Amino acid sequence: MAVLAEADRAKMWRGMMRFLSRRATEFPYNAMTKAEGRAGIDGVDDGLNAALASINGGLPEPFATQAGVNMKALFLCMDAAYRVDGTGDFAKALFGEMD
Repeated sequence: MAVLAEADRAKMWRGMMRFLSRRATEFPYNAMTKAEGRAGIDGVDDGLNAALASINGGLPEPFATQAGVNMKALFLCMDAAYRVDGTGDFAKALFGEMD
């Protein structure tokens, strides 16, 4: 995988700004400027791209070789979403019921 294209990073940044505007009480960002938010999107994408080989190397077989890039990304998204609030509520809102 490679870092996201500039246009995709810009879409993510605009989406994140909208999301944070709607959920400001849960995710206060008053001190963060728009430029700092955009730099955060770029930094997370760069960091994730740099870490992908390590993440992939830590996956157990046969998942590591049989799961496609999209499936691995989905699992990573679910893990990251769960960490947003530590309760799984945010991940549940995105992915549905988790028992």
